[in-house]
Amino acid sequence: MTAITVRAPDSRKAMEELLRRLGPDALILSTRHVNGMVEISALPPDADPASLPPIPAPAATPAPAFIPKSDPASFAAALQASARRAAASAPAADPVETLSRSLLLPEGLAEDWPTRILIAGPPGAGKSMLAARIAARLMLAEPGIRPQVIAPVPATLLTEERLRGWCRLMGLTLERPGIAAAMALPDPSPATPQIIDLSDCPGDATALAARLTETPGAEVILCLPVGLHPARVERLCQDWRALAPTVTLTGLDQWWPERDELQAIARTGLKLTRIAAGTGLIDALSRPGAADLRTWASGWSAAVSEAAE
Repeated sequence: MTAITVRAPDSRKAMEELLRRLGPDALILSTRHVNGMVEISALPPDADPASLPPIPAPAATPAPAFIPKSDPASFAAALQASARRAAASAPAADPVETLSRSLLLPEGLAEDWPTRILIAGPPGAGKSMLAARIAARLMLAEPGIRPQVIAPVPATLLTEERLRGWCRLMGLTLERPGIAAAMALPDPSPATPQIIDLSDCPGDATALAARLTETPGAEVILCLPVGLHPARVERLCQDWRALAPTVTLTGLDQWWPERDELQAIARTGLKLTRIAAGTGLIDALSRPGAADLRTWASGWSAAVSEAAE
């Protein structure tokens, strides 16, 4: 059976294209970095897993939570092992495993932080705090990085200046350009990534995001609070789907997401890539995995809870 190969500027976009063409059950064969591009090869989900090449023997030391892209052999092996585990699942569908494959990125996929991040979402979702948390995460991960935190503003402010206070705690200055100036922002650089909070310009958020994602590798984050009605979740995801956003769920320290909320995200083809909990800026963001789904499933219906155990 013929393998499909996709290429993209980063691993997230390559995976998005692969999932679009082959679906979440594709059997990943290899991941390489070629001339600055990420190249992923995979077989359709109906391919015979026995025909895949052998998986390299595991290293003597435990693998990190995220395999760095600088080690393409281990990165490819992690993705291939994840695909084999999915292909070898029992015929009786595990609802949590099925949801995991459609909602989450494959285990072992490296975390990419683009140089321009735009944060959108409904009022009260925690967009400004998410912007501050991402800035703190970037500064801790790579000393020397000084993110530009930008919150475009129309003629009248709609929210209080909490983001300015959080920026001051980190030694950063919040930039407040008007809509026209925000449309013409200069391109970011790796040393000064841009984090753009669209909280104060809901009427212009879509147009701004469409314009600013013309920069290669830019990412839109759809920030959603846990506890929204599933119909509302699906509508918001559909409204932003054209810009291929990732989804971040906030407020997990208050309650866990329900199955219907997560299914609403998965139905639109978007991926849940981050979750946030607590009131602090440091160590508040994490990448969700299948283990998180099984923990949340303990509070769902009896049938799903039993499958998660």
